[in-house]
Amino acid sequence: METTFGEKSTAEEVARDIRLDDKNVIVTGANSGIGKECSRVLCKMGANVYMLCRDSGRGTSSRDDIIKELGETVAGRLHLMKCDLASFKSIREFSAEWERLDLPLHILLNNAGIMACPRSETEDGFETQFGVNHLGHFLLTNLLLPSLKKAGSARVVNVSSNSHHISGIRFDVCGKTDIYDEWWGSWKAYGISKSANILFTNELDRRYKADGIHSNSLHPGVITTELGKTHWTSPIKTFFGKIFNKTIPQGAATSIYVATAPELEGVGGKYFSDCAIAVPEKATENEDDAKKLWELSEKWVGL
Repeated sequence: METTFGEKSTAEEVARDIRLDDKNVIVTGANSGIGKECSRVLCKMGANVYMLCRDSGRGTSSRDDIIKELGETVAGRLHLMKCDLASFKSIREFSAEWERLDLPLHILLNNAGIMACPRSETEDGFETQFGVNHLGHFLLTNLLLPSLKKAGSARVVNVSSNSHHISGIRFDVCGKTDIYDEWWGSWKAYGISKSANILFTNELDRRYKADGIHSNSLHPGVITTELGKTHWTSPIKTFFGKIFNKTIPQGAATSIYVATAPELEGVGGKYFSDCAIAVPEKATENEDDAKKLWELSEKWVGL
């Protein structure tokens, strides 16, 4: 599938003249970086945007920034909702709040993530990167399925990473901090979580495309954001990133493309990079592993 967009395209360029009036969109990790930029662009496109943030204070500040730029007229379409993806309890509380709104959900952009953090666990006892990047979004997406089905035609966009090449899914250590005992353990844990994003995406599309729900994953590019701020290499990456990395508007482009491009209507189970279909690590296309991960994830999150 050919596209006129590429590595240097920005989110606004990708948005073109596409209108999302009366469409409801959820963006996770919307308080900064790509999530904030996607929220801004989607709102500018006319969508009702629900910014999911762990920190209400930072979320409010980001929402205020967007309203200041786009004008007070968008305030009624830009909503802040609290959800901590490191907490199954928080995700379920958000889901109950969302259910009371009784709205169809047209686009779910699972953007939030953490990268190469020190050894730690979520409040539910899972290795933090796997717990947030995969399990949090897995539970959230499953709880939102009724709203996605209600839309008639819906898209789920999962932000993975080219770092999935570091490690495929490893059922012996995924969700466990044991991985940190290995050399380069924090990065392997990140790679496992990003491989899980792709496997989850593909299985979601297989299971629910008949209901009008299509799911795709993507690599946003290498961007200087707060994602890797906990890693010791952060100052080095920030210095060189100013020269070589994508800007945040460029980093948000593939997410906006996959979420809104009319030419992708009905397309699912694909992996994108630089606003085009790309080829992921072969292991992430293993249907047996995708099914096994889904079934284990259901058990882990209590579905």
